[in-house]
Amino acid sequence: MKKLFLTVFLIFTFVLVIENVYGHGVGSETFPPVKINDKLVTLEVSSSTSDPNTSDDQQISISLIDFDSKITLRDVTFLVKSERGEQFLFEQEFKADNGFIVFNFISKDTESIILEEENGNGFFGSLLGLESRLINVMGPNLSEGGLYKLDVTVLTADGYSKKLDDPLVFNAGISIAQVS
Repeated sequence: MKKLFLTVFLIFTFVLVIENVYGHGVGSETFPPVKINDKLVTLEVSSSTSDPNTSDDQQISISLIDFDSKITLRDVTFLVKSERGEQFLFEQEFKADNGFIVFNFISKDTESIILEEENGNGFFGSLLGLESRLINVMGPNLSEGGLYKLDVTVLTADGYSKKLDDPLVFNAGISIAQVS
């Protein structure tokens, strides 16, 4: 009788605490280190919202980091191909002076995907080394979340003229919380 009572109690407890959860969760991916020009580097891809108090625009950032010092490499050229689910979004080269770029996915009623660069963080950001390259990616339903696939190829690192003989290719899948 005690076991039956305990079982019923546990079932009701779990039923009362379970909340409804929809879609994907927020994610990040850090790849194992690889060698570039006698340095171990790692690529980090992460997601967040541009304003945590709202569920509007979603962001994905890409950084190339020196594995030992944990500092982003300078003057990096990324070739980024992006898809949301099975929908092709874009494929384009981006130069990142400070080694990282941020994609801001914005829902906008357009017929095609629009990429628009925004200079971020201004004077103080550049003084502190926090200036990033912000790319607005606008298109239908982009801020609603889902699975974003990113094929990131590193073409240059530590100098735009230092083209890699064998470019590094990383395939990331980042999940962004779906709003319903």
